[in-house]
Amino acid sequence: MKRIVALIIAFVSIFCFASCNKNKGNGKTELTVSVFNGGYDVQWINALKERFEEQNEGVTVKVVEAIGNTGRQRQVTELRSGASKTDIYFCSNDIFTLTSNAKLEVDGVKYDSFVADLTDVYEYAVTGGTVADVMTDSFEEFYNYNGKYYALPWSSAAQGLAYHEKMLNENGWSVPGTTNELIALAKSIKSKGLTNEYGETVYPFSYCLEDEYWNLMFYPWIAQYAGLKGWNDYWAGKDAEGNVNNVNMLDFIGIKKALIVMDTLLKESNGFQHPSSKSKDFTSMQYRFLDGESVMVPNGDWLINEMKEGYSEQEIANLDVKLMKTPVISSISENLSYYNEDKPFDELTQAEQAEYDAILSQIVKDVDAGKQSSDVCSEADFERVKEARMMIPSEGNVHLAVVPSYCDQADLAKSFLKLMYSEEGAKIFARETLGCRLPMKYSFTTESDGVFSNSVNSVSDGATWIFKYNYKTELFTKYGLRILAPNVSNFVQLMSASNSNDYKGAYSIYNESKTYFENRWEEMVK
Repeated sequence: MKRIVALIIAFVSIFCFASCNKNKGNGKTELTVSVFNGGYDVQWINALKERFEEQNEGVTVKVVEAIGNTGRQRQVTELRSGASKTDIYFCSNDIFTLTSNAKLEVDGVKYDSFVADLTDVYEYAVTGGTVADVMTDSFEEFYNYNGKYYALPWSSAAQGLAYHEKMLNENGWSVPGTTNELIALAKSIKSKGLTNEYGETVYPFSYCLEDEYWNLMFYPWIAQYAGLKGWNDYWAGKDAEGNVNNVNMLDFIGIKKALIVMDTLLKESNGFQHPSSKSKDFTSMQYRFLDGESVMVPNGDWLINEMKEGYSEQEIANLDVKLMKTPVISSISENLSYYNEDKPFDELTQAEQAEYDAILSQIVKDVDAGKQSSDVCSEADFERVKEARMMIPSEGNVHLAVVPSYCDQADLAKSFLKLMYSEEGAKIFARETLGCRLPMKYSFTTESDGVFSNSVNSVSDGATWIFKYNYKTELFTKYGLRILAPNVSNFVQLMSASNSNDYKGAYSIYNESKTYFENRWEEMVK
């Protein structure tokens, strides 16, 4: 009798596997993976595909590329349709729009989210613990939604200012540790009148206005000024006194302080940005940076991998490009015990600012040197600056690996994700992206690591990742609160405007944004 029952169970299991998987009729099961082809290209997913097929006899992985903004939007449209046959999406999207107020019904089954619960992937045992244990803390906390996980980050997407080390060294310039030092460096580069080997004028910065990354420098400067607790409290809907959903939370001064820095860097009359930044596409501007037409560029860990087709392997190896740690916002001095003024930092004279910035700069140097204290400040001040120095911008909060909630091959899809987030999978990703890393705590090197990726990994070591948003309360997910109001969210365009009628400065943008939300507050929180 037991043998008969066992045979029946085995038959039912085989039947379910065949009916719930995309059997191609030749004994093989097909897993379909859609991948956004951005700066990381697709070699990494193809290498993972090959390894997964080796480990899973009878399974083939079909990789479908999603290219550009059209492909990005198509992924989301397919996923939300409830009719997609894709098993895994490696996409670029906001996880909260896929989980909050995202109910759907497919074939009579009701789902509370467009994407499946991936908590069991996070609980999977890997080298050093579970996936959740080994994921860098900032990412694990971001993706943890009331104790559950609905997505995994498919890149660290570390960002910041890339720079030509040789240019700095040859001209006696240092990597800036504060924002005032960054501005001073920009002024020095502009006044130097440098040209590159092709006779082109060298500018402090280059970027692409259409696809710009300056905005991602904005957020860590807010967080540095506010402190990590203040930054997290904002996303929790708390004001400075800890009150929830109080209109006073709009007095988030860090936004204004970061806008002041951005305004100085972007204002056209200051001449810090390459003049083609507003007219050329991002690829052209990245080439201009790599060819030495600017000393710095706001960019990410994907920079060299994305541009590799334009250079030989030897040229790539010879590039002197590195990523710097995010300079600490100079106005943070207002929040430290050595500040003895009755007015804001930005209202001080240049000489007064320089005096305070010299103290801040020394603290930053002491932090970078690995010291546990500084002779120029209190212990509390040192810890506050250390916290700020470790803040690094990342776009990894929108680089999502998700499985549709209605996927009929969820277990197989999760097995693929478990491979990717194992140490072996992380090494495959790094090897195939010229040294880029998943946000995991594994420690290894690969033959693809280079000068740039090594600098990124150094900057990322122990980093507190600062994401553009963290919409975990209804104030953001349902009622639309943001760091900046919709009418001024394109602040980079407004600050860099050539026409004075189109230009808006830091104070104007801050006040307009605050007024926008104040006028809608009662409706938002009722």
